[in-house]
Amino acid sequence: LRPGVKRLVSEAISNGVKVACCSTSNEKSVSAVVDLLGEEKAKEFSIFAGDIVPKKKPDPAVYLLASKELGIDPSRCAVIEDS
Repeated sequence: LRPGVKRLVSEAISNGVKVACCSTSNEKSVSAVVDLLGEEKAKEFSIFAGDIVPKKKPDPAVYLLASKELGIDPSRCAVIEDS
């Protein structure tokens, strides 16, 4: 994990912020990375991975799907990119 990720995720979860991981990688790979946060934090995550949308990032389709599934207006979402 990149420096600061655990702290950022911990603060978000403890403040009631919904967290998700959106990736074009397969779900197993994404879950393995999310699991590095520890079981308690990992279970708070929704994962949107693989070929669940017709276009890959940087197209916003995966982010729009996540906001819809989480019931959050896209204008209220924040994306943190790791590239």
